[in-house]
Amino acid sequence: MTQHLYEALKESLRMFGIEPFSPVEYQGSQHIVESQIIAIVGLTGNKKGTITVEFDEGAFDKIVKTLMPGMDVEFSVKLSALSEIANMMSGNFLSRSKLLAVDITPPTMLVGKNIKAIIANIDTNYVSCSIDSGTIVIGMSFQ
Repeated sequence: MTQHLYEALKESLRMFGIEPFSPVEYQGSQHIVESQIIAIVGLTGNKKGTITVEFDEGAFDKIVKTLMPGMDVEFSVKLSALSEIANMMSGNFLSRSKLLAVDITPPTMLVGKNIKAIIANIDTNYVSCSIDSGTIVIGMSFQ
């Protein structure tokens, strides 16, 4: 399923001319997030879980500059754009993985320096990938 998640991210970013590369898959015994900007999407229905999308500062800047070139917008608008990317990616993931009777919640955004949060104490699959000047980490855990 991690491959479906990465493919969903690629498809969502490609719509805006951003090409992720060098994906690295790994696993953890907890669902932990550790980036400056994090989108958290819940999975509800007959399968429950969480998808997280972590953006470092370089990835955040690249995506915002690509989506809103030359625009001077408030930080909340920039976060809303990243939230929508996470929403699109999560919906695309559900379609690709053919999970039936599963829905997504609206993304919750976390922003701050030195964030380290445990989302769940369950096995989690991750994919880390690069875009031009930054890194995106996707995590997925099911209860």
